[in-house]
Amino acid sequence: MSLWEAILLGLLQGVTEYLPVSSSAHIEIAQRLLGSELGSEGLLFSVTVHSATALSTLVVLRKPLLEWGSGILSNQRSASMGFGRTIALSLIPAAVVGLFFDDAIEGLFDQELGMMGAFLILTGLMLYLAHRSSVGHGVIGTKEALVLGIAQAIAVFPGLSRPGMVLSSALIMGIERKKAAEFAFIMVVPVILSKFALDVRNLWLSAEGGFEFELSYSALAAAFVAAFLAGLYTCQKVLKWVETGRFAGLALYCFAIGIALAFWGLYQNA
Repeated sequence: MSLWEAILLGLLQGVTEYLPVSSSAHIEIAQRLLGSELGSEGLLFSVTVHSATALSTLVVLRKPLLEWGSGILSNQRSASMGFGRTIALSLIPAAVVGLFFDDAIEGLFDQELGMMGAFLILTGLMLYLAHRSSVGHGVIGTKEALVLGIAQAIAVFPGLSRPGMVLSSALIMGIERKKAAEFAFIMVVPVILSKFALDVRNLWLSAEGGFEFELSYSALAAAFVAAFLAGLYTCQKVLKWVETGRFAGLALYCFAIGIALAFWGLYQNA
């Protein structure tokens, strides 16, 4: 992988991690178009760019995160305590899927363009329903947290977007838009960090205690910086943009890319 390809893929990861259009599908498309499929080294690249986007989320949402942390440390009943409880509840479905089904799902649908296309179409449908939903003022309670957790757990399938599924589900349920966006991005961070830890473990095991990769440190560093800066910018923009609730354009985009991927997959398998 050249330096400019690493930067391009890093930028793409940083942007699509927050836009509800499936980062995994877009990275797969870009790698195939560039002819830079990484094979076994894709794990190292994935660890690098996902750690960058997780860091950008922590930076952008540092204020609500600090409020949440201070509320927990103060050991007093507060909105922060309630927020922390709902975040914890929302992580249960994703934790179950990640621990018991993640490898099986990834192995079953790995690099299957047709299946990615089908799930992108589903993402588009969810975005369209969110676009059609009325402005809500609801809060995130126990029931809502578990539903959003299930939505995020379902997004383990390639082609489904974690923020897309969570945001769409929240808006369809009538949750207040700004809170829905903050909640969606914050609940993604523990999942990304858990995935990061598992990928590092698998990376270590696959390398048998030593790391010998053709990917240069400069390419990895460039990808990390590109993903971080793109994530920093996109996360802030999406948080503001979600308040308008105009998802029709993104829904149509997901439909178009999903249909194109489905036909591409059928062509390859013919």
